[in-house]
Amino acid sequence: MKKNITYWALYDFANSLVLMAFLFYFSQWLVIDQGHPVWWYNSALIVSSALFILTAPILSKRIDMTGRKIAGLRMWTVLSFIAFILVSLIATLSDSLDMFATILYTLAMYAYLVCFLYFTPMLNDLSTRENRSYISGIGQGANSFGQVIGLIVTLPFAIGVITLFGDPG
Repeated sequence: MKKNITYWALYDFANSLVLMAFLFYFSQWLVIDQGHPVWWYNSALIVSSALFILTAPILSKRIDMTGRKIAGLRMWTVLSFIAFILVSLIATLSDSLDMFATILYTLAMYAYLVCFLYFTPMLNDLSTRENRSYISGIGQGANSFGQVIGLIVTLPFAIGVITLFGDPG
């Protein structure tokens, strides 16, 4: 059981690390570097959230009926990962696919949100009534730590200290 809690917390850590990097630095790329109005970025967040709000009850009911939390979590995590990788490649290698990158970012954010429909109910499988708050706190701590590390790790790329491709910053 302890090993499963560790994996659960590591997932929360890694997921939030990626989210923070994209929340802050994709907006910089889209608005500052590419010169698009801020509503482009805000629209991506609004559309992904609206899609989530509309589909979450349906997906949640399906999760309850099938009980396939791990399979669903894996599928949506892979979809999110692929979309985020494609957004990164487009942002790095192309100056003409901004709209496509924004659409992929929207889908990546939606997939990220859907992951929590599968991830959060696992708390009941990993804890007892007596230690549920403690186990939840471990997950929240891992999430917050991932957010901080995500910002720290990606900051040198965002400010141009480290460049993999193209011009710095």
